[in-house]
Amino acid sequence: MNNPLANLKSRFFRPTELPAGSVFRLGATNAVPAEDCVWRVCKIRDLRGLPHALIEHATTGLTKTVAVSALLADRTFQVLPQNA
Repeated sequence: MNNPLANLKSRFFRPTELPAGSVFRLGATNAVPAEDCVWRVCKIRDLRGLPHALIEHATTGLTKTVAVSALLADRTFQVLPQNA
């Protein structure tokens, strides 16, 4: 569920790193169902000296490689508890 308190918390309490196996929500808005925005970190690797995450979409299985700093800086980024 996307609520105002979760949005505030995600903006102020950002993780400093993103370990492999982490599950997070990215791009969740009121117009997009929350389950369509769930991603999982498959692997972290260095590319040109910067940590990048290989992420997988939970529903479609689509994979992307994204800089960890770009993920953590995104305003719609929310870490999910491991049991979610």
